[in-house]
Amino acid sequence: MSESNLWAYIRNRFRTIGEFERVENSISAGMPDVNYCINSVDGWIELKYVARWPIRDRIVKVGMRGSQYAWFRKRIRRCKPRHNFLLAQVGSDYLLFRVNNLIILELLYHGCTKAQLIEIASLTWKRTINRAQFLHIITSKGD
Repeated sequence: MSESNLWAYIRNRFRTIGEFERVENSISAGMPDVNYCINSVDGWIELKYVARWPIRDRIVKVGMRGSQYAWFRKRIRRCKPRHNFLLAQVGSDYLLFRVNNLIILELLYHGCTKAQLIEIASLTWKRTINRAQFLHIITSKGD
């Protein structure tokens, strides 16, 4: 599995519920991987893949680059975003994070324990993403 496989999974699983486009952009460093539009809601999803959870209770880093951190940080400070997400696959687990505040952004960038990641996730799934739950979270206003 890889980040490109995660993209293929998202594209194939959700193609019938809206528009999902992979973004390859050398103009705006750090822009998330996927732009989506569903029922007049436009948003962004950064995809991350981690092969497995660390043994014991060590720090988990999802692999957010500095440019991605800066992209999210700028939007959090200027726009109060509601539809910016990070979807991480860790082993066979999926975790969806609404990246709308600096606390969540800092934990995702610097790393935290598995328990902390699960706590800050909007939703988590084992082996497969529930379509209805995913759609509800990425189209709702959030907090």
